Amino acid sequence: MNRRRFSGAGLMALGAMPFASAIPDGFAPSPAVRDVFVSPSPEGFRVLDGATRQEINRSSSADEALDAALAEMPEGGHATLASGLYPLTRPLILSSNTWIQGSGRTTVLTAGDAFRGEALIEGAGLKGAAVSDLTVYDGTGRAGSGILLDACGDCLIQTVLVQQFPSYGIWLRNNSFLCEVSGAKLAANEKAGVFFQKLTEGGRGGDFVPNLVTNCITYGGEEGFRTERAIVLNLVGCVVYQSRGAAFHLTDMSNSVLLSGCRTFQAGAEALLVERCDEFNATSNIFCWHRGHGIVLTDSMWATLTGNNVIDSGVRTADGSYRTGIVIRQCQGAVVNGNNVFNWGDQAPLAYGIDENEQSRNSVITSNNINYAVQGAVRAAGQGTVVEHNVAETASSYRSMTRPPYPDFTPEDLEQFVGSQNPF
Repeated sequence: MNRRRFSGAGLMALGAMPFASAIPDGFAPSPAVRDVFVSPSPEGFRVLDGATRQEINRSSSADEALDAALAEMPEGGHATLASGLYPLTRPLILSSNTWIQGSGRTTVLTAGDAFRGEALIEGAGLKGAAVSDLTVYDGTGRAGSGILLDACGDCLIQTVLVQQFPSYGIWLRNNSFLCEVSGAKLAANEKAGVFFQKLTEGGRGGDFVPNLVTNCITYGGEEGFRTERAIVLNLVGCVVYQSRGAAFHLTDMSNSVLLSGCRTFQAGAEALLVERCDEFNATSNIFCWHRGHGIVLTDSMWATLTGNNVIDSGVRTADGSYRTGIVIRQCQGAVVNGNNVFNWGDQAPLAYGIDENEQSRNSVITSNNINYAVQGAVRAAGQGTVVEHNVAETASSYRSMTRPPYPDFTPEDLEQFVGSQNPF
């Protein structure tokens, strides 16, 4: 293939138009699209024009200042929030095509003394809204959740810290579609760090439209990521640390969910719990050091588990009983291939590496490597299930059989860390 390089002069010689004159009519944004700057001041809060820095509003409360900022951008724009504390008495209601951007973690939106609302930041029926680069904090129980998107399309939540809400850190529901959550940190949100609910059919964007979650970290709280009837969802490169319950919990026909490149560590129950969800795929994840089973599939069809490490399942169970690496219950057509399932010798052993019950059928359990499972490597009781080419050494662990038991989880350290990172 011939490849030619053109200089700017060469392009002009070919008749290229200057960029400004090539913009089609009607492309430029209307005057109702603008940038604003919001900052705390000794008198309260100020709203400045983003281009001229002239003051356009001065308010005694954060609610009034943010309302005024959004009113300056009726068709969209960019609101930059300076570092400082923004106590709210009602939810911040997002607008379409508007980006709310803080100045990092020291921009803190929090629930004030009189706050009432379902979430601290809310958006409903929006297109193209974005929230980024700030802290959303409760710690008082006044706000239910941190950020809520309801029936929103093509929206973005990025690089936020959402901490200590009594329900959910981030909540997407009711056919929100083509939304992205990226680089978020979710700290000690009571029910779950991120919750996806009723993302199915009949929405503004069509039926079963994807959403994407990448590079998010949750720590503390009951569960890391939870879904209820959330269909066509990608969870990629996410981390869950010290959830009290399951790290990832998928329920109620959350079909066609991909979990890839994720890690769990020190979960209080299962690393991955999938209940009544078809077409599920977990690939290239590390599920490590949890009190429950490693992976549990229940009442699901066409699940695929490939290339995962399932490590140290059943650590310090309350009654001292053993847990299993991968559990398959009432499932059809599961593929379990190429996984490494093992416990270290300074932890309790596994009961089974992989355990399929009689109510399952037509699973394929092949080419897995299983170590330190005292009741057996693979127990496959399903009709039509194929079990081939698995490798196992069950009597002892390859490593650390002579070491004393490794210390238990230290949740008090995490609690102290969460309490120490408030920037005010």
